[in-house]
Amino acid sequence: MFGYREVKSIFKNILVPIDGSPASMRALDLALEFAMRDGAKITLIHVIIPPPNLTSQQAIEELKKSGESILEAAESKCKCFGLITKKILKIAEWNQSSVASEIYDEV
Repeated sequence: MFGYREVKSIFKNILVPIDGSPASMRALDLALEFAMRDGAKITLIHVIIPPPNLTSQQAIEELKKSGESILEAAESKCKCFGLITKKILKIAEWNQSSVASEIYDEV
């Protein structure tokens, strides 16, 4: 009565926000499962929102280095599974409403 039906791929590109936390790494694991199943690409994004009182360019550079390190670790995990990834590192304004609209064309 019920036969096997092939499910079409629903994901082509999965956007995964990464902050290095255990929760974001679990989200990456789930995204990897979907990407492998559907043949999707993964786009990793790390957003830095410096506090409004942070004016030191050196401190911002340190935040960028930390973000790049987090993205590199996540990208390495994706490469272990042979998945194509893209990395995005954004520095957002404290009062900016949405990074999503800003990166829409990049994804």
